[in-house]
Amino acid sequence: MAVLRYSNHYISVFLTPDKSSNSSCILVVEIRHKRDHNPIARLVSGEAFVTTEDASARGFDLGKKWIDERSQK
Repeated sequence: MAVLRYSNHYISVFLTPDKSSNSSCILVVEIRHKRDHNPIARLVSGEAFVTTEDASARGFDLGKKWIDERSQK
């Protein structure tokens, strides 16, 4: 699990083995406010990733985008 603090939130990226295809992992992104323990969002990517580094980077990008979109409102 990788964690990043971004704009008063924590983004956690979990990588799980993908047994249904040729990719090595799929990712789940949890976003929580820095004061909460419960996630306010859970995003699951249908993208295939060969490396854990690629999956983690994409997870952080998805989390940042989710936070930025809601911050603009």
